[in-house]
Amino acid sequence: MRKLLALALLIVLPPLAFYGWFEVSVRRIVTEQGLDGSYRNALKHASTSSYLYSGLRLLGLSEAIAEEMVVRCGMVNEFAELYVKRGKPDTTLEIMKDLQNNMVGIGVARWLENNSAETRVTLFVVLGQQGILALSQNTLGFSVSGESAADYPGAKNWFMTRREQIDRDVQSALDIVARRQGNLIGESRGER
Repeated sequence: MRKLLALALLIVLPPLAFYGWFEVSVRRIVTEQGLDGSYRNALKHASTSSYLYSGLRLLGLSEAIAEEMVVRCGMVNEFAELYVKRGKPDTTLEIMKDLQNNMVGIGVARWLENNSAETRVTLFVVLGQQGILALSQNTLGFSVSGESAADYPGAKNWFMTRREQIDRDVQSALDIVARRQGNLIGESRGER
């Protein structure tokens, strides 16, 4: 019995500590930067997936394998929340939003591999202002009313069909931001 309990703790505690650290970190960021509370959950998902992707890449995993591992972790997290969350379980739209934000985090990490920026948070805020980082379920562009239970398979399928488009949107938006910043720096130096 003790071995089973020890094994269970080894499986449960590391993810709880990992996600708990991001929860505390994001609350601090939202407060320090004076961001709207809607950024809290979006930043938690995006930051977690972004740093996890970057960590896997530092370990030498290819882009495709690192992305797939992070996407799968996000899907497992959303599936587990269906059974673990007490009180108000996630809706289908909430699952879709979280999966989109996980992909935004991967996209930011991928973009940072080839570009420089102030911080990930700065990039996430810009993407939130553009509606790419989904700050609420309404950001997704449609609503489902009267949901009684979350449709995890439906949310997963929606995400899988949009996954590449989300990444393209992130890359395009960040490229535009970088070009604007480059132009502003050049103008401040008197370049044209």
